[in-house]
Amino acid sequence: MDDAKVQIREYSGPGYQPVVTYATWRVAIMHNADEIEPERLQQVERHLETDEVFVLLGGKCVLIIGMGEGTSVGQLEALPMEPQKVYNIRRGVWHTTIMSGDASVLIIENADTAAVNSEFAPLSAQQRRWIQSISA
Repeated sequence: MDDAKVQIREYSGPGYQPVVTYATWRVAIMHNADEIEPERLQQVERHLETDEVFVLLGGKCVLIIGMGEGTSVGQLEALPMEPQKVYNIRRGVWHTTIMSGDASVLIIENADTAAVNSEFAPLSAQQRRWIQSISA
């Protein structure tokens, strides 16, 4: 197919990879990676200027959401994703994921979403133990 008419992209490697970017938006695919294994997970993130959409394509993925307000991560809550449902994480909400080895998640976000307009907060030892307990 002519790339000028239809772009066809895929990604099967570990972690997060943008596959299509156009104007102000970006589509990425995320698979499990070492840094988001439950026993290695160290932080949550939040985006200060945009929402972020997640769609589970296959496997298992749990969204971990911080229930605090402002700069406080607060208590964490687990939200197991269901395939083909759209999960819109609102701007400013702390989040991360834990995924099965075969999981694939589609992510749609603003093309300029990056560390410069996001914040990262470390997980406490208690929060890390809780994440490990729900992934067992």
